[in-house]
Amino acid sequence: MKKKGSILAFISGLFSGIFVVPLLLGALGIPGFEVVLTALFGEGSPWAIVFSVLLIVLVLFVTNKVSNRESQKNI
Repeated sequence: MKKKGSILAFISGLFSGIFVVPLLLGALGIPGFEVVLTALFGEGSPWAIVFSVLLIVLVLFVTNKVSNRESQKNI
């Protein structure tokens, strides 16, 4: 994908993740991430932060791994 297309895909994904998905989940009655964290770990628990950071690191690691695999395939 060209650079302009990649930037457009990133911006549209970011926009939909911030605005569209929470509205859709709220309309369907599905709780948000903060509600789930509070239910799992309680109010003000440091374990909620640790869990969130680990989840973000896992997503970034998997995304990087898939991206590297795709770039190796294109060589």
